[in-house]
Amino acid sequence: MQAILPHPPAPVILRLPDLIKYIRLSRSTIYQMVADGQMPAPIKLGPRASGWLKLDIDRWLSERAMARAGK
Repeated sequence: MQAILPHPPAPVILRLPDLIKYIRLSRSTIYQMVADGQMPAPIKLGPRASGWLKLDIDRWLSERAMARAGK
């Protein structure tokens, strides 16, 4: 009998309105930071849809917090 392993959780995608609420930055600030390479870029979900991986955003926030703490 084979052990049944649970599937890893599906990645969480934050669309722009959700991202704005999550990190409390404006749309223009987000896109400027992406253009300047200061923030993860969105991934293309379809011809007219994109979003950010929550994992990437959480990692980015952690890196910013560690940089502030001087680590």
